[in-house]
Amino acid sequence: MRQDFGLAIQAADIPVGISVGVLAQYIIVPLVYVPMRLIIHFNAQDISKPARDITDRASGPVGVVLLVLIVGIGAPIVEEIFFRGLLQRSLIRKVGPIWGIGLTAVIFGAVHFEPLQFPALALAGAAFGILAYRSGRLGPSIVAHMLFNLTAVIALLVVS
Repeated sequence: MRQDFGLAIQAADIPVGISVGVLAQYIIVPLVYVPMRLIIHFNAQDISKPARDITDRASGPVGVVLLVLIVGIGAPIVEEIFFRGLLQRSLIRKVGPIWGIGLTAVIFGAVHFEPLQFPALALAGAAFGILAYRSGRLGPSIVAHMLFNLTAVIALLVVS
Protein backbone atom coordinates (compact mmCIF):
# COMPACT_ATOMS: atom_id res chain seq x y z
CA MET A 1 0.00 0.00 0.00
CA ARG A 2 2.84 2.36 0.78
CA GLN A 3 4.72 1.80 -2.46
CA ASP A 4 1.79 1.30 -4.84
CA PHE A 5 -0.65 3.86 -3.43
CA GLY A 6 1.56 6.21 -1.42
CA LEU A 7 -0.26 5.33 1.79
CA ALA A 8 2.06 7.02 4.27
CA ILE A 9 1.91 9.96 6.64
CA GLN A 10 4.56 12.13 8.22
CA ALA A 11 4.22 14.61 11.07
CA ALA A 12 4.57 17.53 8.63
CA ASP A 13 1.48 16.30 6.75
CA ILE A 14 -0.82 17.13 9.66
CA PRO A 15 -0.53 20.94 9.78
CA VAL A 16 -0.44 21.15 5.98
CA GLY A 17 -3.52 18.95 5.66
CA ILE A 18 -5.40 20.83 8.39
CA SER A 19 -4.65 24.16 6.72
CA VAL A 20 -5.68 23.05 3.24
CA GLY A 21 -8.81 21.24 4.45
CA VAL A 22 -10.10 24.21 6.44
CA LEU A 23 -9.14 26.74 3.74
CA ALA A 24 -10.85 24.64 1.08
CA GLN A 25 -14.08 24.48 3.11
CA TYR A 26 -14.21 28.10 4.27
CA ILE A 27 -12.49 30.03 1.48
CA ILE A 28 -12.37 28.07 -1.78
CA VAL A 29 -15.91 26.69 -1.55
CA PRO A 30 -17.58 30.07 -0.87
CA LEU A 31 -15.54 31.73 -3.64
CA VAL A 32 -16.77 29.11 -6.12
CA TYR A 33 -20.37 30.04 -5.49
CA VAL A 34 -20.00 33.82 -5.96
CA PRO A 35 -19.73 33.66 -9.77
CA MET A 36 -22.18 30.74 -9.94
CA ARG A 37 -24.90 32.91 -8.39
CA LEU A 38 -24.64 35.17 -11.42
CA ILE A 39 -25.55 32.24 -13.66
CA ILE A 40 -28.09 30.22 -11.64
CA HIS A 41 -30.31 31.04 -8.68
CA PHE A 42 -29.68 29.14 -5.46
CA ASN A 43 -29.12 29.84 -1.78
CA ALA A 44 -26.91 28.48 0.98
CA GLN A 45 -29.64 26.01 2.00
CA ASP A 46 -29.52 24.47 -1.49
CA ILE A 47 -25.77 23.97 -1.25
CA SER A 48 -25.80 22.41 2.22
CA LYS A 49 -28.94 20.27 1.75
CA PRO A 50 -27.18 16.94 0.93
CA ALA A 51 -24.88 17.29 3.96
CA ARG A 52 -27.76 18.44 6.18
CA ASP A 53 -29.78 15.38 5.14
CA ILE A 54 -26.96 13.15 6.36
CA THR A 55 -26.39 15.00 9.64
CA ASP A 56 -30.14 15.15 10.36
CA ARG A 57 -30.21 11.33 10.34
CA ALA A 58 -27.62 11.17 13.13
CA SER A 59 -29.76 10.89 16.23
CA GLY A 60 -28.35 10.64 19.72
CA PRO A 61 -24.73 10.43 20.79
CA VAL A 62 -24.10 7.09 19.05
CA GLY A 63 -25.45 8.40 15.76
CA VAL A 64 -23.29 11.50 15.97
CA VAL A 65 -20.16 9.48 16.79
CA LEU A 66 -20.86 7.12 13.88
CA LEU A 67 -21.45 10.09 11.56
CA VAL A 68 -18.12 11.64 12.53
CA LEU A 69 -16.29 8.32 12.21
CA ILE A 70 -17.79 7.46 8.81
CA VAL A 71 -17.97 10.87 7.11
CA GLY A 72 -15.06 12.56 8.86
CA ILE A 73 -12.55 9.74 9.07
CA GLY A 74 -13.51 6.59 7.14
CA ALA A 75 -14.71 8.13 3.88
CA PRO A 76 -11.67 10.40 3.46
CA ILE A 77 -9.27 7.50 3.96
CA VAL A 78 -11.08 5.21 1.51
CA GLU A 79 -11.66 7.97 -1.06
CA GLU A 80 -8.06 9.17 -0.95
CA ILE A 81 -6.71 5.64 -1.37
CA PHE A 82 -8.92 5.17 -4.42
CA PHE A 83 -8.88 8.63 -6.03
CA ARG A 84 -5.39 9.91 -5.28
CA GLY A 85 -3.61 6.60 -4.57
CA LEU A 86 -4.97 4.49 -7.43
CA LEU A 87 -6.73 6.63 -10.03
CA GLN A 88 -4.60 9.78 -9.93
CA ARG A 89 -1.30 7.91 -9.83
CA SER A 90 -2.41 5.78 -12.79
CA LEU A 91 -3.60 8.79 -14.79
CA ILE A 92 -0.42 10.75 -14.06
CA ARG A 93 1.63 7.88 -15.51
CA LYS A 94 -0.54 7.94 -18.66
CA VAL A 95 -1.28 11.64 -19.25
CA GLY A 96 1.02 13.62 -16.94
CA PRO A 97 0.42 15.46 -13.67
CA ILE A 98 -1.80 18.34 -14.84
CA TRP A 99 -4.27 16.13 -16.70
CA GLY A 100 -3.99 13.34 -14.13
CA ILE A 101 -4.81 15.63 -11.20
CA GLY A 102 -7.48 17.48 -13.20
CA LEU A 103 -9.27 14.38 -14.47
CA THR A 104 -9.20 12.78 -11.04
CA ALA A 105 -10.62 15.97 -9.49
CA VAL A 106 -13.47 16.08 -12.03
CA ILE A 107 -14.30 12.40 -11.46
CA PHE A 108 -14.11 12.92 -7.69
CA GLY A 109 -16.61 15.78 -7.92
CA ALA A 110 -18.90 13.87 -10.29
CA VAL A 111 -19.16 10.65 -8.27
CA HIS A 112 -20.76 12.52 -5.39
CA PHE A 113 -23.82 12.97 -7.68
CA GLU A 114 -24.55 16.51 -6.45
CA PRO A 115 -24.63 18.90 -9.43
CA LEU A 116 -24.70 22.05 -7.32
CA GLN A 117 -21.77 20.87 -5.22
CA PHE A 118 -19.78 19.57 -8.20
CA PRO A 119 -17.58 22.67 -8.81
CA ALA A 120 -16.55 22.98 -5.15
CA LEU A 121 -15.95 19.24 -4.81
CA ALA A 122 -13.86 19.17 -7.98
CA LEU A 123 -11.74 22.08 -6.73
CA ALA A 124 -11.33 20.42 -3.34
CA GLY A 125 -10.36 17.23 -5.19
CA ALA A 126 -7.76 19.21 -7.14
CA ALA A 127 -6.33 20.59 -3.89
CA PHE A 128 -6.16 17.09 -2.41
CA GLY A 129 -4.57 15.85 -5.63
CA ILE A 130 -1.89 18.53 -5.60
CA LEU A 131 -1.05 17.68 -1.98
CA ALA A 132 -0.72 13.98 -2.80
CA TYR A 133 1.32 14.63 -5.94
CA ARG A 134 3.74 17.13 -4.39
CA SER A 135 4.36 15.07 -1.27
CA GLY A 136 4.43 11.69 -3.01
CA ARG A 137 2.17 10.25 -0.30
CA LEU A 138 -1.46 10.33 0.77
CA GLY A 139 -0.92 11.68 4.29
CA PRO A 140 -1.52 15.36 3.51
CA SER A 141 -4.50 14.70 1.23
CA ILE A 142 -6.12 12.36 3.76
CA VAL A 143 -5.75 14.92 6.56
CA ALA A 144 -7.03 17.73 4.29
CA HIS A 145 -10.01 15.60 3.20
CA MET A 146 -10.80 14.75 6.82
CA LEU A 147 -10.76 18.40 7.86
CA PHE A 148 -12.78 19.39 4.80
CA ASN A 149 -15.50 16.89 5.76
CA LEU A 150 -15.26 17.40 9.53
CA THR A 151 -15.60 21.17 9.37
CA ALA A 152 -18.83 20.79 7.39
CA VAL A 153 -20.22 18.03 9.62
CA ILE A 154 -19.41 19.85 12.87
CA ALA A 155 -20.83 23.14 11.58
CA LEU A 156 -24.06 21.40 10.56
CA LEU A 157 -24.30 19.51 13.86
CA VAL A 158 -23.83 22.74 15.83
CA VAL A 159 -26.52 24.52 13.78
CA SER A 160 -29.05 21.68 14.10
